[in-house]
Amino acid sequence: MKKRLFIPVVLVIVLLLICTACGKTDSPEKTVKGYVNAVLALDSDAMSEYMTSDSPDVDIFSTDVTRELAESLFSYITVKDIVLGSEGESEATVTLIIEGPNISKLQDQTIEKSMEVYFSEDSITSDDLNEALVEQMKTLLEDADLDEYSVSVEVVEEDGKWLLPEESQDEILNLLAGGIGPLEIVE
Repeated sequence: MKKRLFIPVVLVIVLLLICTACGKTDSPEKTVKGYVNAVLALDSDAMSEYMTSDSPDVDIFSTDVTRELAESLFSYITVKDIVLGSEGESEATVTLIIEGPNISKLQDQTIEKSMEVYFSEDSITSDDLNEALVEQMKTLLEDADLDEYSVSVEVVEEDGKWLLPEESQDEILNLLAGGIGPLEIVE
């Protein structure tokens, strides 16, 4: 009797596992987390895994200056929370909360220093100017206050996966870039 009962129970469990595997295996929050982690790791290929099919190719870290500035900035960013706001059949809203410096406050000082370097020598190269910019930004980041910022983004379902449309990608990049863009300061 126990053997007869055991086989149907095992079959039901196997069928439940198969049915569960057919559904969505990711979540809107995991999509945002994966994209943010890829950005912070400066991994354009990994970023594209979380983007809708109509998104343009990404290569935002293509220059040495961009990469060096991003590495410096991202070392000061901490993801505090990723919260699901609402979820429908094919779209969801997710709020990303980070702690990091507000680069918009530091830009004027960086530009001022770059101009000092530019006008201090007769023949300055763009490499010299870029080096001064990077060094100034690194110095300012060391003393920058860290604040919490948040942004709510849309995540859409495409081919059974939760993905970020281009506008949501831009909003996350703006948030991670230190305060430039559509941000909301967390009180």
